[in-house]
Amino acid sequence: MRKRRLLITGAAMAFIVLTVVPAAAGPGGTDRPFKAELTGELTFDIGTDCPNPMGVLTKTESRGTATHLGAMTADWAHCPWDAGFYGSEVDFVAANGDRLHLVYPANHDGNPFVMFADGGTGRFVDATGVLTGVFWAEPQLLPGCEPTAEDPCYNPFVPWPWGASLEGTISY
Repeated sequence: MRKRRLLITGAAMAFIVLTVVPAAAGPGGTDRPFKAELTGELTFDIGTDCPNPMGVLTKTESRGTATHLGAMTADWAHCPWDAGFYGSEVDFVAANGDRLHLVYPANHDGNPFVMFADGGTGRFVDATGVLTGVFWAEPQLLPGCEPTAEDPCYNPFVPWPWGASLEGTISY
């Protein structure tokens, strides 16, 4: 009788664990902490359809690590404006090919900026979440130019070192 009760209790516990754990980890699961560190290069295309002086489009090729993705890459582009940028979107691509799709609205104040997880592929197909990021770029100067407040001598013809840190939560 005691063995039978233990067997029934064990079976009930196993049923509860097998039912509750997958439900929490399924699509639209629970909020999970997210952090990413990226570095790369920022380049400029001039004369695009971007609504800024000279039609400048910035392109960033980056690599780094992120929780839930491990080693990852991200290539993105957007139109800069003043200290910030017009909104756009980017995919963070894990080494196994899974993609976390992020969108970010216009930000004319620079740092910090906000990104929203909006699906993806693989385990991120139903991902949602909010991330806050801070980016930096190291301007490269035109050779022989002496920077002033009126003319900072920025060289848009060579890549600039770039990096970003992101933090927040995602659900998938």
